[in-house]
Amino acid sequence: MEYTVFIFTRQFLLSLFVICLLVSAPISAEEMQRIETEYCRSGCKSIHICNQICKADRYISGTCKRNHTFCCCRAL
Repeated sequence: MEYTVFIFTRQFLLSLFVICLLVSAPISAEEMQRIETEYCRSGCKSIHICNQICKADRYISGTCKRNHTFCCCRAL
């Protein structure tokens, strides 16, 4: 009865680990980031400008709050 002995070196195990990480990593680099439901920033010159800024940041809409103090963007 013959036994075959396999000796795994550190380099082999590290290479195997790296390959597993690469295979299981997300493929899409353009994956959309998680966006907060509402995000407010200071300064709101007009509702139209606020809405444009929010849409450029991939939010659905933007509106001014508290007497044009904050521009708040909505995701949902």
